Amino acid sequence: MKKVIVNKSILFYFVCLVLIILSGCVSTEVNKSKAEIKELNFDDLKVLLETNNLNNDLLQISLENCTTCEEVKEVESENINNYDLIIYNYTLNRKDKNYQVQLDYIYSYFPDFKYAPSLFVKNSNGGYSMLSFENNDNINESIIKFIESY
Repeated sequence: MKKVIVNKSILFYFVCLVLIILSGCVSTEVNKSKAEIKELNFDDLKVLLETNNLNNDLLQISLENCTTCEEVKEVESENINNYDLIIYNYTLNRKDKNYQVQLDYIYSYFPDFKYAPSLFVKNSNGGYSMLSFENNDNINESIIKFIESY
Protein backbone atom coordinates (compact mmCIF):
# COMPACT_ATOMS: atom_id res chain seq x y z
CA MET A 1 0.00 0.00 0.00
CA LYS A 2 2.77 2.42 0.80
CA LYS A 3 4.19 2.10 -2.68
CA VAL A 4 0.85 3.09 -4.28
CA ILE A 5 0.62 6.21 -2.08
CA VAL A 6 4.14 7.25 -3.11
CA ASN A 7 3.29 6.73 -6.78
CA LYS A 8 0.12 8.81 -6.44
CA SER A 9 2.01 11.66 -4.78
CA ILE A 10 4.70 11.52 -7.47
CA LEU A 11 1.97 11.57 -10.10
CA PHE A 12 0.31 14.53 -8.35
CA TYR A 13 3.57 16.52 -8.27
CA PHE A 14 4.30 15.61 -11.88
CA VAL A 15 0.86 16.85 -13.02
CA CYS A 16 1.33 20.08 -11.02
CA LEU A 17 4.76 20.61 -12.58
CA VAL A 18 3.37 20.07 -16.10
CA LEU A 19 0.52 22.52 -15.43
CA ILE A 20 2.95 25.15 -14.14
CA ILE A 21 5.16 24.73 -17.19
CA LEU A 22 2.21 24.88 -19.59
CA SER A 23 0.71 27.92 -17.91
CA GLY A 24 4.02 29.71 -18.48
CA CYS A 25 3.57 29.14 -22.22
CA VAL A 26 0.30 31.02 -22.32
CA SER A 27 0.60 34.77 -22.68
CA THR A 28 -1.05 36.69 -19.89
CA GLU A 29 -0.47 40.01 -21.64
CA VAL A 30 -3.74 41.75 -22.45
CA ASN A 31 -3.91 44.07 -25.43
CA LYS A 32 -5.15 47.28 -23.85
CA SER A 33 -5.05 49.22 -27.10
CA LYS A 34 -8.40 50.62 -28.11
CA ALA A 35 -7.23 50.98 -31.71
CA GLU A 36 -10.06 50.52 -34.17
CA ILE A 37 -11.99 52.17 -36.96
CA LYS A 38 -15.69 52.56 -36.21
CA GLU A 39 -18.27 53.34 -38.87
CA LEU A 40 -20.92 55.81 -37.74
CA ASN A 41 -24.43 56.44 -38.92
CA PHE A 42 -25.81 59.99 -38.75
CA ASP A 43 -27.38 59.50 -35.31
CA ASP A 44 -24.07 58.18 -33.94
CA LEU A 45 -22.26 61.19 -35.41
CA LYS A 46 -24.68 63.58 -33.72
CA VAL A 47 -24.28 61.87 -30.34
CA LEU A 48 -20.48 61.90 -30.68
CA LEU A 49 -20.37 65.61 -31.47
CA GLU A 50 -23.17 66.81 -29.18
CA THR A 51 -21.73 65.01 -26.15
CA ASN A 52 -18.28 66.37 -27.02
CA ASN A 53 -17.02 62.81 -26.68
CA LEU A 54 -14.27 62.78 -29.30
CA ASN A 55 -11.48 63.06 -26.69
CA ASN A 56 -8.13 62.23 -28.32
CA ASP A 57 -9.69 60.13 -31.03
CA LEU A 58 -10.18 61.09 -34.67
CA LEU A 59 -13.29 61.77 -36.69
CA GLN A 60 -13.13 61.22 -40.41
CA ILE A 61 -15.72 62.56 -42.82
CA SER A 62 -15.71 60.52 -46.03
CA LEU A 63 -17.76 60.49 -49.19
CA GLU A 64 -19.43 57.47 -50.75
CA ASN A 65 -17.58 56.15 -53.84
CA CYS A 66 -14.54 58.35 -53.22
CA THR A 67 -11.24 56.75 -54.27
CA THR A 68 -9.16 59.02 -52.04
CA CYS A 69 -11.42 58.16 -49.09
CA GLU A 70 -10.82 54.46 -49.72
CA GLU A 71 -7.07 55.05 -49.99
CA VAL A 72 -7.07 56.93 -46.67
CA LYS A 73 -9.06 54.15 -44.97
CA GLU A 74 -6.58 51.58 -46.26
CA VAL A 75 -3.62 53.55 -44.85
CA GLU A 76 -5.45 53.94 -41.53
CA SER A 77 -6.18 50.22 -41.36
CA GLU A 78 -2.53 49.42 -41.95
CA ASN A 79 -1.35 51.83 -39.23
CA ILE A 80 -4.12 51.95 -36.59
CA ASN A 81 -2.54 49.30 -34.35
CA ASN A 82 0.47 51.56 -33.83
CA TYR A 83 -1.72 54.07 -31.97
CA ASP A 84 -4.08 53.90 -29.03
CA LEU A 85 -7.00 55.66 -30.65
CA ILE A 86 -10.30 55.20 -32.37
CA ILE A 87 -11.02 56.60 -35.80
CA TYR A 88 -14.72 57.30 -36.15
CA ASN A 89 -15.72 57.38 -39.80
CA TYR A 90 -18.87 59.00 -41.12
CA THR A 91 -19.58 58.57 -44.82
CA LEU A 92 -21.69 61.12 -46.66
CA ASN A 93 -23.79 59.85 -49.54
CA ARG A 94 -24.81 62.44 -52.14
CA LYS A 95 -27.76 60.25 -53.15
CA ASP A 96 -29.19 60.28 -49.63
CA LYS A 97 -32.32 62.45 -49.44
CA ASN A 98 -30.94 64.01 -46.23
CA TYR A 99 -27.53 64.74 -47.71
CA GLN A 100 -27.85 68.54 -47.42
CA VAL A 101 -29.17 68.33 -43.84
CA GLN A 102 -26.23 66.12 -42.89
CA LEU A 103 -23.76 68.39 -44.66
CA ASP A 104 -25.19 71.48 -42.92
CA TYR A 105 -24.89 69.70 -39.59
CA ILE A 106 -21.23 68.89 -40.28
CA TYR A 107 -20.61 72.53 -41.30
CA SER A 108 -22.08 73.68 -37.98
CA TYR A 109 -19.22 71.90 -36.19
CA PHE A 110 -16.55 72.17 -38.86
CA PRO A 111 -17.05 75.35 -40.88
CA ASP A 112 -13.73 74.83 -42.71
CA PHE A 113 -14.77 71.41 -44.01
CA LYS A 114 -14.49 71.48 -47.82
CA TYR A 115 -13.02 68.18 -48.95
CA ALA A 116 -13.68 64.55 -48.27
CA PRO A 117 -11.96 62.83 -46.73
CA SER A 118 -11.04 65.09 -43.84
CA LEU A 119 -9.79 64.09 -40.41
CA PHE A 120 -10.64 66.04 -37.26
CA VAL A 121 -9.17 65.89 -33.79
CA LYS A 122 -10.12 67.90 -30.73
CA ASN A 123 -7.27 70.21 -29.78
CA SER A 124 -6.26 71.55 -26.37
CA ASN A 125 -8.34 74.75 -26.65
CA GLY A 126 -11.56 72.80 -27.21
CA GLY A 127 -11.71 73.43 -30.96
CA TYR A 128 -10.85 71.03 -33.73
CA SER A 129 -7.83 70.65 -35.96
CA MET A 130 -8.38 69.33 -39.46
CA LEU A 131 -6.37 67.38 -42.01
CA SER A 132 -7.78 67.52 -45.52
CA PHE A 133 -6.61 65.51 -48.52
CA GLU A 134 -7.38 68.00 -51.27
CA ASN A 135 -3.98 67.54 -52.99
CA ASN A 136 -3.72 63.75 -52.52
CA ASP A 137 -0.05 64.18 -51.64
CA ASN A 138 1.68 61.54 -49.56
CA ILE A 139 -1.38 60.21 -47.71
CA ASN A 140 0.52 57.79 -45.50
CA GLU A 141 2.97 60.42 -44.29
CA SER A 142 0.24 63.03 -43.79
CA ILE A 143 -1.91 60.75 -41.67
CA ILE A 144 0.97 59.64 -39.47
CA LYS A 145 2.17 63.20 -38.92
CA PHE A 146 -1.37 64.33 -38.07
CA ILE A 147 -1.92 61.48 -35.58
CA GLU A 148 1.46 61.93 -33.94
CA SER A 149 0.98 65.66 -33.51
CA TYR A 150 -1.90 65.01 -31.08
